[in-house]
Amino acid sequence: MCDLTLAIRHAVQERRWLIRTDLDGKAHHNGFQFPPIGEWIECPDWNPNPVCGGGFHGQGDAGSGYWHADGRLVFCEFADECVALGEKIKVRRLRILCIGLPSEFEAAGNLDLRGLTSLPANANISAGGYLDLRGVTSLPDNANISAGGYLDLSALTSLPTNTNISAGGYLYLGGLTSLPANVKLSAGGHLDLRSLRSLPDNVKLSAGGNLDLSRLTSLPSNANISVGGYLDLSGLVSLPSNVKLSAGGHLDLRRVTHLPTNPNISATSISVAKETDYV
Repeated sequence: MCDLTLAIRHAVQERRWLIRTDLDGKAHHNGFQFPPIGEWIECPDWNPNPVCGGGFHGQGDAGSGYWHADGRLVFCEFADECVALGEKIKVRRLRILCIGLPSEFEAAGNLDLRGLTSLPANANISAGGYLDLRGVTSLPDNANISAGGYLDLSALTSLPTNTNISAGGYLYLGGLTSLPANVKLSAGGHLDLRSLRSLPDNVKLSAGGNLDLSRLTSLPSNANISVGGYLDLSGLVSLPSNVKLSAGGHLDLRRVTHLPTNPNISATSISVAKETDYV
């Protein structure tokens, strides 16, 4: 294993990482030139006081959630002093370890990475708070992404197989039009799948809040869908056999005119087409 790979692992494990953006090696605000990957650099005007300025700034475990500007995203290791500044940190010394995110990465708090457009192969990315990946347009195979808060992947239009995505809060996937087999999606809050046109066989979806599937016109057999709030299936006209639907709030089947015998459906309230004999 090369030295940089070991350094990346150490920086993540010891929580001595910093994520920032630059303009191909130059700082946004003053053009400060950073050295090549792997070389340490010390801030020439270091100020240990908890004020902006006088250090190398970025997101870190002690302060995160601030996206400064688009550009080249760099993952850094820092040494010596670190000062928390709310949604960001500043450090005295650092070195760039890689361009973009490492494949194995964990943040304790929020992480705003809205400028990223892709993730590395075999990405295993997690954040204890929210994770903003709104600019990512594709995921690698076998991606594993999780957030303790909301997770924004709204620019995705498709997912590779064996993807595992979970969020403790709102899961934004409103750009997807289909799901592959063997995908796992879970949201503790709302699950936004508003553009989805079809589901694979034997799919299982769960959300603690609302689930928007209003563009679906049919469901595969053996579909298992469970939500704690509103389940919007207002585009369906019929239900297959062996489907399981559960909603802690309202279940919207307003266009369904035919139900299978003994449907496995539960909700606080259900709306179906007037001509349906469901009670």
